[in-house]
Amino acid sequence: MRFAEIAAAVAAIVAIPVAMDIEKPTMSADQFIYEVRCVAYADVARANDDLGVLKMRLNAEAERQPETAARDAEAAVEAVAQRAVAARSPAELQQVRAERAEACAGSQMFAGADAGENV
Repeated sequence: MRFAEIAAAVAAIVAIPVAMDIEKPTMSADQFIYEVRCVAYADVARANDDLGVLKMRLNAEAERQPETAARDAEAAVEAVAQRAVAARSPAELQQVRAERAEACAGSQMFAGADAGENV
């Protein structure tokens, strides 16, 4: 019985800081927007099977980010979608591929992934 009381007390002491850390952003606002742009390009290219997981992580991060960062990220996704839809010629598609490579060049979420796949 005494062990259970000690275990509960220790769990409470550990859980409070962990719960408080959940509320803090894990990325800077700039890094968050950068990652969102990268995932948006991968989404329009249908380049990664793990996009659902990445989107869930970014949605959770969006809840922690300042409201302005979340709005900027939404605008970035919209801009990527519009750009991809507007690309018609081979030259425009090549430009979108280059933009995707640039958007994902330093991505932590796509570390080790090839950012130059087809769009």
